[in-house]
Amino acid sequence: MKILIPVDGSAHGAAAVAFVASRGTLIGTQPEVELLNVQWPIPPRAARAAGREVVAAFIEAEATAVLRPALAQLKKAGLQARARHLVGSPGATVAAAAAGGADLVVMGSQGHSAFKGLLFGSVTNAVLSGSTTPLLVVRGDRAPVRDSLAVGIALDGSAYGLAAIRHVLKHPHLLGAQRCCT
Repeated sequence: MKILIPVDGSAHGAAAVAFVASRGTLIGTQPEVELLNVQWPIPPRAARAAGREVVAAFIEAEATAVLRPALAQLKKAGLQARARHLVGSPGATVAAAAAGGADLVVMGSQGHSAFKGLLFGSVTNAVLSGSTTPLLVVRGDRAPVRDSLAVGIALDGSAYGLAAIRHVLKHPHLLGAQRCCT
């Protein structure tokens, strides 16, 4: 299974990494885990003034500061991961990266109120609307500690609802040892 974990240095991104790290035995024997950090582009005028090398070094340093601890956490859990960074709008860039072959995106979300965030944060909403890759959202700044998860899937008769059911049936191990369907 190929798992993409977007990380941004926040506690919410760390919760997504902790979720995957705590389920090493559940995600398969040889998962392909990729950490992705997306840096906003430097405004063109500032980039020209600073120079290409300075901008590249700055973006590399910012990404490394976010990716290094996430890689260490996964390694401590016995999971091998690769890491990369891209430059662009985070939601669209994560969605495009997911389309490149990920089986699952696991990301954190602040969990704004319905009024503030219309259910999820803006990056999560952008990934939801811009990708057909299954998305597991870890809400809040801590990963669930229970092995088995309670998961609700809303079915509306659409191809998307059916695809969600197929994904869960194909990968029931993601939900934990205690599985039941009602």
